[in-house]
Amino acid sequence: MVRALTELVELRGQPQRLRMDNGPELISRELVTLAAERGIALQFIQRGKPTQNAYIERFNRTYLTAVLDCYVFNSLGEVRALTQEWLHQYNHTARLRMTRSWPMMGINRVQNIN
Repeated sequence: MVRALTELVELRGQPQRLRMDNGPELISRELVTLAAERGIALQFIQRGKPTQNAYIERFNRTYLTAVLDCYVFNSLGEVRALTQEWLHQYNHTARLRMTRSWPMMGINRVQNIN
């Protein structure tokens, strides 16, 4: 998580705050230290209240049902390749239409990324 946040800050600039759930990957000392050093506020949603972070909860459910539940992967490279393709579709088409038709879109070119 710390590496991903550092890369995002370099790529897109520093956010004022991050809203997140209380998952173990998001409450590490390293993340708290990094945020404090950079002046990034960490806003944790209340436990048992996923609607406080509804946008990401929706994305996670969509990704799970559209990608992870639809395919059997042989390698992490395959997951990454299909995820890249799906993210491009997700970010550049009408999301509702795409999520309904993703498994039937013929997007099955999975390449190994090493």
